Amino acid sequence: MKTGAIFLGLLSVASFLLTGCGKPSASEELANQGATFARNADGGTSRAYFANQCPYGSQTENKGVKLELWDCPVAEKLQLSEPIPPLLLQADCTKKILTVRTADRSLDFGGEVMPDLSFYFVLDSGIAKFKTDGTHNNCQTNLEVEMWGKLDCKDRDKAVIKLEAVWWPGKVTDPKKKITGNVCSVPASCYFHTKTNINQCQ
Repeated sequence: MKTGAIFLGLLSVASFLLTGCGKPSASEELANQGATFARNADGGTSRAYFANQCPYGSQTENKGVKLELWDCPVAEKLQLSEPIPPLLLQADCTKKILTVRTADRSLDFGGEVMPDLSFYFVLDSGIAKFKTDGTHNNCQTNLEVEMWGKLDCKDRDKAVIKLEAVWWPGKVTDPKKKITGNVCSVPASCYFHTKTNINQCQ
């Protein structure tokens, strides 16, 4: 065998080994942990959206973060017909209050953060709408959000909200908000998750 052919053969083997040992994708890492990315009706990855309200009333554009789906036996069938309701957040570093709202004001909450600027809240966050839950088509369900994190107030005018959130389909803190009609039957173990940093007014 000629030297050039031997070199090309070794190069091909090395390339194969390097490819096989490459860093797994985000989807593969999630799958290894028993999760997947939530899907839209068109099969694309769904996102959680966050906006920020500045002290003088202006509002930033929604920031989309990939939405994970955990512990869900029907994950392959579940499809959102529209994104879960976006959350509008505003941090007040002086009063140590974090405000959380939805666009329709069905959620309009202001809660005190801890002295170390950490926070933990459980809130009703609107309705999740699904193209299918694997059994029902065009159904909907209540959505409860469990959110925690910490405010970075080194610059009080440009706070950073370090946030992690879990949404529970089918859960509701206020029984009066239970919905009727074509209600989804999402298994109780299923939840959406994401985390992000929100730079206030930046």
